[in-house]
Amino acid sequence: MISDPQPETLTFLFTDLESSTRLWERFPDAMTVAVERHDAILRDAVERADGRVVKVLGDGVMAVFSSAADGARAGLEAQRALQNESWGETGPLRVRMGLHVGEAQPRGGDFYGQPVNRAARIMAASHGGQVLLSALAAELAEGQLPAGAGLRDLGDHRLKDLFQPEHIFQLVHPELASDFPPLATLSRRPNNLPTQTSEFLGREAQLSASRDLLDATGVRLLTLTGPGGIGKTRLAVQGAADQIDRFEDGVYFVDLSPVRDPDAAFDAVIRAADVTRTADGRPLDVLKQQLATRHTLLLLDNLEQVMDAADGIADLLQHCRDLKVLVTSREALRVRGDHAPQEVVVRCAAERLVRWHQVWPCARLACLSVSPRAIGLPPTVLRVACEPSDHSASDGGSAGAGSAGCREQMRSRAGSPTPPQTTARWACA
Repeated sequence: MISDPQPETLTFLFTDLESSTRLWERFPDAMTVAVERHDAILRDAVERADGRVVKVLGDGVMAVFSSAADGARAGLEAQRALQNESWGETGPLRVRMGLHVGEAQPRGGDFYGQPVNRAARIMAASHGGQVLLSALAAELAEGQLPAGAGLRDLGDHRLKDLFQPEHIFQLVHPELASDFPPLATLSRRPNNLPTQTSEFLGREAQLSASRDLLDATGVRLLTLTGPGGIGKTRLAVQGAADQIDRFEDGVYFVDLSPVRDPDAAFDAVIRAADVTRTADGRPLDVLKQQLATRHTLLLLDNLEQVMDAADGIADLLQHCRDLKVLVTSREALRVRGDHAPQEVVVRCAAERLVRWHQVWPCARLACLSVSPRAIGLPPTVLRVACEPSDHSASDGGSAGAGSAGCREQMRSRAGSPTPPQTTARWACA
């Protein structure tokens, strides 16, 4: 049996051509020639710095180096060459770049792992013409940078999908542009989104569905509904984080789990969104006035605790045309304008049940009335039945013996989650 290669500690460089979609739309013929030249410049800079281009990613590349100093040298030389090139009809091509160092798993000529993801996110925070380094890459490269090059401390930044902030540095040189807009990170816009303690993995379909709805002009109120514990809050927080760049006046998380009356709920919104509270007036009226011209996204978590606030939310949206509200709840709001995409929550429920089944193989999970769309599970109703398996056909025992074996297996798995009750049935509608 051939074992996987051992992880390697390398410097990863990601690049991306800024505004490439717009350029391709405006100059399709000229861009064909320009991108070929862009690719050749990047590849030459990487190879001159003793690096290797791992793959081309759209209008950018992923490259690896044995040292952070080599990666920084490649970034500097690539930017200088790109800046000095005569691009003709397309105008200057501006490329953003990000560097990070870490141990990644090689597989099939590619690399996988957290350092790779972090390097890509650092690049995504940059602007065309800018080279960013993680704190570790900067520390390792410092003292070995090309003549005239230096590092500018840009501080700590929260990056999309990464639960640990990153201290970011900018590579500076007299021949390169040095002044750029604020980095495109979660720290750029006002927000109070909770820092996550784990990476968001494996729910791209649900995240994409919720993102598409939040992007839609006609959707002002989006509700993720379903039973407790299926991951509604985690999905909503990630979805809100991905929307930060769209809401210039901020994205705000409001925990409504301890709240039981509408006025207290809207008071919680006032505190979370840093709204100026007037001396008198109902909390809802204050929000109508203060949020009327703000382009803001509110994430209201656990609204099932105060369903009487639903009409007030609809009223608030009528008065604040640039406001959007993302809600998690065990119950549908049933107010005008609410969108509750069942496929998003049902998928979460199905994944949780699959994990149950992996822990309790003696349980039988039956999903009824499920649309056949590639296990994306966008049904009208998902009903799940969890019952002990009948092992009589496979082991010669009776159904009762099978159930007894199942119970014994359950008792023997110390530390495992408590399985569903034998006859538990519930619906996510």
